[in-house]
Amino acid sequence: MALRIVSGPALQKDAYAKRGVREKPFRSQSYMAWVASLPCCVTGCTAAKRDAHHVRLGLLQMGKRPPDDKTVPLLHTLHIDQYTGALHKVGEARFWTIHGIDPHRLADGLFEIWETALPMPTKTDLATKFIALRSAISASRRVS
Repeated sequence: MALRIVSGPALQKDAYAKRGVREKPFRSQSYMAWVASLPCCVTGCTAAKRDAHHVRLGLLQMGKRPPDDKTVPLLHTLHIDQYTGALHKVGEARFWTIHGIDPHRLADGLFEIWETALPMPTKTDLATKFIALRSAISASRRVS
Protein backbone atom coordinates (compact mmCIF):
# COMPACT_ATOMS: atom_id res chain seq x y z
CA MET A 1 0.00 0.00 0.00
CA ALA A 2 1.28 3.44 -0.85
CA LEU A 3 2.07 5.67 2.10
CA ARG A 4 1.44 9.36 2.46
CA ILE A 5 4.68 11.29 2.09
CA VAL A 6 5.52 13.31 5.18
CA SER A 7 8.56 15.36 6.00
CA GLY A 8 10.94 14.08 8.64
CA PRO A 9 11.95 10.58 9.67
CA ALA A 10 9.89 7.46 9.20
CA LEU A 11 8.89 7.64 12.86
CA GLN A 12 6.75 10.63 12.03
CA LYS A 13 4.51 8.27 10.04
CA ASP A 14 3.71 6.41 13.28
CA ALA A 15 2.87 9.67 14.99
CA TYR A 16 0.30 10.42 12.28
CA ALA A 17 -1.25 6.99 12.73
CA LYS A 18 -1.51 7.47 16.51
CA ARG A 19 -3.31 10.79 16.06
CA GLY A 20 -5.81 9.25 13.66
CA VAL A 21 -4.64 11.08 10.53
CA ARG A 22 -5.59 8.90 7.57
CA GLU A 23 -3.18 8.11 4.80
CA LYS A 24 -4.37 8.98 1.31
CA PRO A 25 -5.22 5.93 -0.78
CA PHE A 26 -2.97 5.17 -3.74
CA ARG A 27 -4.40 6.67 -6.94
CA SER A 28 -2.68 6.49 -10.33
CA GLN A 29 -4.23 6.78 -13.78
CA SER A 30 -1.11 5.29 -15.38
CA TYR A 31 -1.27 2.26 -13.06
CA MET A 32 -4.97 1.76 -13.82
CA ALA A 33 -4.29 1.98 -17.57
CA TRP A 34 -1.49 -0.57 -17.21
CA VAL A 35 -3.70 -3.02 -15.27
CA ALA A 36 -6.46 -2.65 -17.89
CA SER A 37 -3.91 -3.39 -20.64
CA LEU A 38 -3.01 -6.79 -19.12
CA PRO A 39 -4.69 -10.07 -20.11
CA CYS A 40 -7.90 -10.88 -18.22
CA CYS A 41 -7.05 -12.65 -14.94
CA VAL A 42 -9.87 -15.17 -15.49
CA THR A 43 -9.69 -16.01 -19.21
CA GLY A 44 -6.28 -14.70 -20.28
CA CYS A 45 -7.98 -12.92 -23.19
CA THR A 46 -6.24 -9.88 -24.66
CA ALA A 47 -8.50 -9.26 -27.68
CA ALA A 48 -11.59 -7.84 -25.97
CA LYS A 49 -12.03 -4.71 -23.84
CA ARG A 50 -10.65 -5.11 -20.32
CA ASP A 51 -11.31 -3.12 -17.15
CA ALA A 52 -9.26 -2.60 -14.00
CA HIS A 53 -11.55 -3.94 -11.26
CA HIS A 54 -11.14 -2.60 -7.70
CA VAL A 55 -11.20 -5.61 -5.35
CA ARG A 56 -13.69 -4.88 -2.60
CA LEU A 57 -13.81 -8.36 -1.09
CA GLY A 58 -13.19 -8.06 2.66
CA LEU A 59 -13.20 -4.25 2.57
CA LEU A 60 -14.36 -2.82 5.87
CA GLN A 61 -15.22 0.67 4.61
CA MET A 62 -18.50 0.38 2.78
CA GLY A 63 -19.20 2.90 0.06
CA LYS A 64 -15.54 3.79 -0.49
CA ARG A 65 -13.54 2.78 -3.52
CA PRO A 66 -10.45 0.75 -2.62
CA PRO A 67 -7.04 2.17 -3.52
CA ASP A 68 -5.85 1.67 -7.09
CA ASP A 69 -3.21 -0.83 -5.95
CA LYS A 70 -6.07 -3.26 -5.21
CA THR A 71 -7.07 -3.77 -8.86
CA VAL A 72 -7.03 -6.74 -11.22
CA PRO A 73 -7.64 -6.95 -14.99
CA LEU A 74 -11.04 -8.34 -16.02
CA LEU A 75 -12.84 -8.60 -19.34
CA HIS A 76 -15.59 -6.00 -19.49
CA THR A 77 -18.19 -8.75 -19.99
CA LEU A 78 -17.00 -10.55 -16.84
CA HIS A 79 -16.86 -7.29 -14.92
CA ILE A 80 -20.09 -5.34 -15.35
CA ASP A 81 -21.96 -6.37 -18.50
CA GLN A 82 -25.37 -8.01 -18.42
CA TYR A 83 -23.77 -11.46 -18.73
CA THR A 84 -25.33 -13.63 -16.01
CA GLY A 85 -21.99 -14.69 -14.51
CA ALA A 86 -20.56 -11.17 -14.37
CA LEU A 87 -18.85 -10.13 -11.14
CA HIS A 88 -21.31 -7.36 -10.33
CA LYS A 89 -24.24 -9.71 -11.02
CA VAL A 90 -23.22 -12.71 -8.87
CA GLY A 91 -21.32 -10.86 -6.15
CA GLU A 92 -17.61 -10.58 -5.59
CA ALA A 93 -17.12 -13.46 -3.12
CA ARG A 94 -19.03 -15.94 -5.29
CA PHE A 95 -17.33 -14.77 -8.50
CA TRP A 96 -13.79 -15.31 -7.15
CA THR A 97 -14.78 -18.66 -5.59
CA ILE A 98 -16.25 -19.89 -8.90
CA HIS A 99 -13.05 -19.02 -10.75
CA GLY A 100 -10.70 -20.14 -7.95
CA ILE A 101 -8.72 -16.90 -7.84
CA ASP A 102 -7.41 -15.06 -4.79
CA PRO A 103 -7.92 -11.45 -5.97
CA HIS A 104 -5.95 -9.90 -3.09
CA ARG A 105 -2.89 -12.00 -3.80
CA LEU A 106 -3.12 -11.19 -7.50
CA ALA A 107 -3.60 -7.44 -6.90
CA ASP A 108 -0.68 -7.35 -4.45
CA GLY A 109 1.52 -9.22 -6.92
CA LEU A 110 0.63 -6.82 -9.74
CA PHE A 111 1.41 -3.80 -7.60
CA GLU A 112 4.72 -5.35 -6.57
CA ILE A 113 5.61 -5.87 -10.25
CA TRP A 114 4.68 -2.24 -10.92
CA GLU A 115 6.76 -0.88 -8.03
CA THR A 116 9.84 -2.97 -8.77
CA ALA A 117 9.65 -2.18 -12.49
CA LEU A 118 10.15 1.57 -12.06
CA PRO A 119 11.53 3.27 -14.12
CA MET A 120 8.89 2.05 -16.52
CA PRO A 121 9.80 -1.05 -18.58
CA THR A 122 8.09 -2.05 -21.80
CA LYS A 123 4.54 -3.40 -21.83
CA THR A 124 5.91 -6.76 -22.95
CA ASP A 125 8.15 -7.06 -19.87
CA LEU A 126 5.25 -6.28 -17.54
CA ALA A 127 2.84 -8.61 -19.36
CA THR A 128 5.38 -11.45 -19.12
CA LYS A 129 5.74 -10.91 -15.35
CA PHE A 130 1.93 -10.81 -14.98
CA ILE A 131 1.50 -14.10 -16.86
CA ALA A 132 4.16 -15.72 -14.64
CA LEU A 133 2.39 -14.42 -11.51
CA ARG A 134 -0.99 -15.68 -12.72
CA SER A 135 0.52 -19.10 -13.51
CA ALA A 136 2.13 -19.31 -10.06
CA ILE A 137 -1.19 -18.52 -8.38
CA SER A 138 -3.01 -21.11 -10.54
CA ALA A 139 -0.35 -23.73 -9.75
CA SER A 140 -0.56 -23.10 -6.01
CA ARG A 141 -4.36 -23.37 -6.20
CA ARG A 142 -4.08 -26.81 -7.88
CA VAL A 143 -1.64 -28.07 -5.23
CA SER A 144 -3.88 -27.04 -2.30
